[in-house]
Order: sequence, then structure tokens, then C-alpha cells
Amino acid sequence: MIAKLQCVVLDCADVVELSRFYQSLLGGVVNQPDPRWSLDDDWATLHLEDGLVLAFQRVEDHRPPRWPDAAHPQQFHLDLGVEDLGRAQEDVLARGATLLDEGDGARSWRVFADPAGHPFCLVREPAR
Repeated sequence: MIAKLQCVVLDCADVVELSRFYQSLLGGVVNQPDPRWSLDDDWATLHLEDGLVLAFQRVEDHRPPRWPDAAHPQQFHLDLGVEDLGRAQEDVLARGATLLDEGDGARSWRVFADPAGHPFCLVREPAR
């Protein structure tokens, strides 16, 4: 095992609206303080009672998916928590991932694509 699933991130035009929608379906707490994420106009979270976190990321000019239209595909990515970002990067690259964005070195996450092109992030777990 390389990582633990931290959250599922959905792209959208309005992070507050979508987080409140899912809260009305699933319960939980919108924008609960959490050292893993900074909350702002472009990012919101929904912490569920079972520990799962849904996150919502604002995308300018968001084009909603149309089922089953491949021209408007489903849009989300996984955040995977890791203890050692460098070692985890080596492991996922060896398994077929592609590095999309390494950041500036000070950031606590890096963006990759799986072998089919779906983006996912490795996120450094905060020290406990």
C-alpha cells in the first residue's frame, strides 16, 4: 500500500452550493477546519460522519458532464494521503503514473495522471 484515500474532489462552478447539496443528502459538516486543506472561494469540503471527505473545487467556465456524452465527461479526482511525498512519487511513477505538476517544492501535494489519464493528487499527511 502506498497511500490512503483522503477525499474525492468534484469540479464545479459553485463550491458552496454543491457542498450544501451533498450535505443535504449525506449529512456531515461543510468546511470543518482541517489542516490538510485551505478553504477559500475556490475550495470547500464536506466531512461525513464515517470519516469520508468530499471536496469541491471551483473551475472557471465549468462544463458539467452529460451522461453518457464523452465530449462532456465526468469530472473528479482523488486525493491520496502519503507520509513521504518523494517516496510515494517514485512508487506511483514506477507503477505507470505520469507526473503532471510537481509544484514549487514548498507545496504539500503533487498532481499525477493514472495510466488512463485521470488526474489524482498525492498529498503529504500532516505529522501526528
